[in-house]
Amino acid sequence: MRQIELAKALTYQIDKAKKRDPSDSKAVELLALEMYSEWKKLVNRVLEKAKKVSHTEKAIDKFLKETDKIMGEFQGLVEDDIIQTIEYTGKYNKKRFIEKNKLIVKFSKERPKVVRKVNLPELEALYWFARDEAAIEAISQMEVTAAGGFYAGSSQQAVWDSVKKNVFERGLTRAEAGKAMQKDLSKALRITKGKLESKVVPKGFSGTADQYFKGLSQHGATMSRTASTVYALDDTGSKYIVIRAKNTNRTCLGCASMDGTKYKTKDAVNQMQKLLSAESIADLKLIQPSFHFQTPDKYKPESLKEQKIKADAVAKEAANNYALPSFHFRCECYVDRG
Repeated sequence: MRQIELAKALTYQIDKAKKRDPSDSKAVELLALEMYSEWKKLVNRVLEKAKKVSHTEKAIDKFLKETDKIMGEFQGLVEDDIIQTIEYTGKYNKKRFIEKNKLIVKFSKERPKVVRKVNLPELEALYWFARDEAAIEAISQMEVTAAGGFYAGSSQQAVWDSVKKNVFERGLTRAEAGKAMQKDLSKALRITKGKLESKVVPKGFSGTADQYFKGLSQHGATMSRTASTVYALDDTGSKYIVIRAKNTNRTCLGCASMDGTKYKTKDAVNQMQKLLSAESIADLKLIQPSFHFQTPDKYKPESLKEQKIKADAVAKEAANNYALPSFHFRCECYVDRG
């Protein structure tokens, strides 16, 4: 068993033993670490190949095709880890939420009792329905697709531009070009911060790979937590749900404005069904547009009031459409009993 798998198993056992709040589980951090570890292995393979690229168009084309093929392996390497973590966070959250709030699940012919167990650790049986399974499957597919598309969306063009610029435009020797390409590629493939040496700025995500994977891991966990909580409240006959912001040093103005927003549970269920029916991240954004604000400390005093008014207006619009967390990348908001 890989060292990270042992760490994951230990984390699950600690969650169970300490009855830890789902938001405090280290499972999400471990998923991000797993993804970055696999990404870095692939990047290192590309960097090794970059040392040996000849100054011919045929050799360059071959290298670029090999790079695309290598980086294309990423989705398959992380898919199981993503699915396992999202399934765990969803099931663990639903169980903890029902227990913490002393809720009683109401069964019916439409919602028959389905008892399953969570793998790693073997938590005692909890109430888990077909729609919970469907939610986890939909969220997992979104996250797997987002992870698999990271290279094409943020790095591929930068890699091509870097290689062609260093080899064909700068007139470097093979040794010089190899070093320059390695330096550029490490940045193009998001291993280090900063612009490319060749002044090619990649489109798409502007941070490093580990930052992206942390955000992606948290996004999946937030969505699975939201879905499982909304369904838990519906399963137990609760009439209302409420949006809560964690109010940490990462809480943006938009999330602060959403804090305390209350919906009827049936409206939250309908919105969750819409979100889960999205076939792509693009569709998801159409169903529920993200808002983008900074934390209060990032604004100058003279603009903070203006931004707060704007955030309140955006939050009001989001509330009118029954928007649910996650509201933006790395959102920390969650759903609670109303």
